[in-house]
Amino acid sequence: MKKTLTIILIIALLSAFTYPVIAQSESTLKEENVYGILDSHGQVKKIYVVNSFNSKSITDYGTYTDLKNLSTDDTINIQDDKITINSDTDKIYYQGTLPSGILPWLIDIEYYLDGEVKSAEQIASKNGKAEILVSIKPNPDSDKFFYSNYTLSVNVELDERVFFDIQTDNAVIANAGMYKQLSYTVLPGNSIDISIKADVKDFQLKPITISGVRMIMDMQIDADSLTQRFTELSSAIASLNDGVGELTKAFEAYIEGLTQYTDAQNSFNEGVSQLAEGISDIESGSASLAYGLNAVSLQGDPLSQAINGIVEQAFSNANAQIAQLNLELPILTEQNYVSILENIPQLSILKTELDNMMQLKTGFSMYTSSVSQLSQAASQLSAGIVTLNTSAKAIKQYCDTLTATAATLLDAATQLKKGLLDYKTGINTLDNETKGMAEVISKEIDSMISDIFGNSDIVRSYVSDKNTSVSSVQFVMKTEAVESQKADETVIIEEPRLTFWQRLLKLFGLYE
Repeated sequence: MKKTLTIILIIALLSAFTYPVIAQSESTLKEENVYGILDSHGQVKKIYVVNSFNSKSITDYGTYTDLKNLSTDDTINIQDDKITINSDTDKIYYQGTLPSGILPWLIDIEYYLDGEVKSAEQIASKNGKAEILVSIKPNPDSDKFFYSNYTLSVNVELDERVFFDIQTDNAVIANAGMYKQLSYTVLPGNSIDISIKADVKDFQLKPITISGVRMIMDMQIDADSLTQRFTELSSAIASLNDGVGELTKAFEAYIEGLTQYTDAQNSFNEGVSQLAEGISDIESGSASLAYGLNAVSLQGDPLSQAINGIVEQAFSNANAQIAQLNLELPILTEQNYVSILENIPQLSILKTELDNMMQLKTGFSMYTSSVSQLSQAASQLSAGIVTLNTSAKAIKQYCDTLTATAATLLDAATQLKKGLLDYKTGINTLDNETKGMAEVISKEIDSMISDIFGNSDIVRSYVSDKNTSVSSVQFVMKTEAVESQKADETVIIEEPRLTFWQRLLKLFGLYE
């Protein structure tokens, strides 16, 4: 019996603990429109939420300070943060005021007139050079999800009867009658600082509207084609890496051949240097030889004259002897003595003496002629060796230049080889780093799209995490107008009963 009672108590306790979970109702599918009412400097005054349902009976969650049924007169039932409405209509709108004045973005608006900061009240109706500064940045005290995934559109309308020579950056400017519409876009997670400068007359400014929506990118990106290009690039880099390896091997062979050529050129240059030195020595010897032979040649004339005198004296003495012998012979000369004396035996000795004299004269004549020829040849040889020496010096200079050029070429080739090896290392690194690049690029494209457009697959309620069925959430923030300070008479008129749409438009100053 005790055992049965214990089991019954356990079941009862478990039922008591699980009952609240079972009792919580699912929220009804809805759309949230969050409206921020800002003052003229961008500070939050109130935040309204208009919830829209396509259902007759709704369950919603949220903490509000004030609730209004905008579509019917049906009662709004509140139990803690649970809100229910039962109606006969197929469309239900209700408006709630949030207790917190926190938006996902911090908005600050400043006004300057002639370089001095002014409040909205101070600048209203004034003339001069004006500047409007609008700063929008993520609010770190808010839910990060919204400023990380929502794109802002900032719209400023300027009356061209008030604003002249308008200057601003990064705006899309459109004409709307007498107004210039300036539109700025702020991507998710980003900030913006807007500067609008103009000459003004009777400063007044319509409300600045800032809308926050999820940006949906309805476009096709051919990532496969793009990544295919990178795959081809990676393959090309791999081929380049192989080609650089082959080029490096060929260049190493070229360096080896150039080294051998440089060594051979150094040896050749050394031989040319020795040849030039030998030719220079030969030039000195040939000059001395030519000088000596010329001196000998110059001494030949006096000797020739002396020998001619001896020969003449010998013929004179021979004619004197013949005269003493009374032989009645013709006078002996160099030309006839042989024919006259060869048939006279007793004068054979005289003929022999004269023959010796003539041989001496002939031999000396041949000697002086040979010396003269040899002197001329030595002079020509000396001149040729001088030319050869000059050419040898020029050849040595050219050879020196060629040797220096070869050394420079070898040094440059060595440096180029070093650079080529570094290039090969770089290409090899590039080849290793670009392998699988297509996958990396594909992931980067997805990441960039996510950074720009946010995560469009998730929709979250701005009011309560218990609202799990939300199709869309939009933000509309609107500042107060800066109005002219001209006094107007205040006329109190009883407001007529407005329709839902009239009340919604009036809430944001769009219905008069």
